[in-house]
Amino acid sequence: MNRIILIGNGFDFAHGLKTSYNDFIDYFWDKMRKKLKKKKDINIIMKMK
Repeated sequence: MNRIILIGNGFDFAHGLKTSYNDFIDYFWDKMRKKLKKKKDINIIMKMK
């Protein structure tokens, strides 16, 4: 059986750092949306030429 054990001391949360799993997922999907929008914008520009 595989196991993952996460241990932390709360230092990051105590200092207001956005290091939770939800913060990571939000950051990841925000970056993906921006990349896809940029790619879509580039494709539209290329079609105009």
